[in-house]
Amino acid sequence: MYNEEIMERFLNPKYAGMIRGASGVGTAKDTNTNEVIKLYISVNEDKIINDAKFKAFGSPVTIAVADALAQMIIGRQIFEIEELNESNILKMFTELPEERMYTVFLAIDALNDTIDDYTKKIKKLEKKLLNNK
Repeated sequence: MYNEEIMERFLNPKYAGMIRGASGVGTAKDTNTNEVIKLYISVNEDKIINDAKFKAFGSPVTIAVADALAQMIIGRQIFEIEELNESNILKMFTELPEERMYTVFLAIDALNDTIDDYTKKIKKLEKKLLNNK
């Protein structure tokens, strides 16, 4: 049904889980299928993502794509992941079923929501620090 690389990521996801006290958390839901990806990132003082985890509810492709996304962003700076798009995820797979292509858009939506959450937290922290001076 699915190719070997999708099944490997589905059966043995390396980045499944959550990060307590995450620097950013984002969620995306496909309204047609009710599939969900929740992405967690941990960002160090140099704005490099040192860990990424996901939770997903959906098909094997959704889980495989979420796992690939988490792998892709670890070690990158925040400004780098803001540039990522669907084609970057597609390059990590030799083939994705056409009827499951929406999962790639779902993953990017989760990533963008995570970046937004991280940015809001940083701005809130900066404002708090400025008010304490």
